[in-house]
Amino acid sequence: MCRFILRERHAQNLGGFIVERVANFPFRDIVVGNPYNEPVLIKVPIY
Repeated sequence: MCRFILRERHAQNLGGFIVERVANFPFRDIVVGNPYNEPVLIKVPIY
């Protein structure tokens, strides 16, 4: 699984990266935000 680092106080659109067969989300477009003052590591299902 791919890992993505989201910088502090930033938001990122992951809609183009997520395969719905692997991660069954109710929406096609996913936006994640980092409210913390340090970077966050996110695991992204890219296949």
